[in-house]
Amino acid sequence: MPLCGVEPGAGEDGAPPGHYKWSSYRATAGQGPVPTFLTPDWVLSQFGKRRTEAQRRYRRFVHQGAGEPSLWGALKGQVLLGTEAFVHRIARHLKGAQDIKEIPRRQRLVHRPSLSALFGPTTEDRARRNRQIRRAHLEHSYSLTEIGRHLDLHYSTVSKIMSSRLCGMSRS
Repeated sequence: MPLCGVEPGAGEDGAPPGHYKWSSYRATAGQGPVPTFLTPDWVLSQFGKRRTEAQRRYRRFVHQGAGEPSLWGALKGQVLLGTEAFVHRIARHLKGAQDIKEIPRRQRLVHRPSLSALFGPTTEDRARRNRQIRRAHLEHSYSLTEIGRHLDLHYSTVSKIMSSRLCGMSRS
């Protein structure tokens, strides 16, 4: 979070860390008072045992990250940062969350396979594609619109495929 607004073109022309009033950077970095609601000790403990050394390393770490691309775009389901393999490894811990409606949908379904993984590189075999459409929708809770976008089909076409499959018809 100390880099929010730091990337070039973001915020006020890429303002330096700690520029924003609500940033915790200055307090954590030892450049300002620590408000009573902020406890930077754990963060600083990741950078060293002595507070002044930890603050120096923290400042260096934040400044080194200022030129790097943002990690926010790589988040999976708004909550996980890692590869598809990582998400797959922890999926068993997330299974119960898919039924808790108080958790936002994107977060509940973070463990599901991507549409690219479900459909593979080609969708020329219509029967296979239609089976995968059904699986993506019924087993993995992808919306018809999401599936349609991925396959470059209108959602109504995906709906017709779902209807024919659910009715036991073999229309491809």
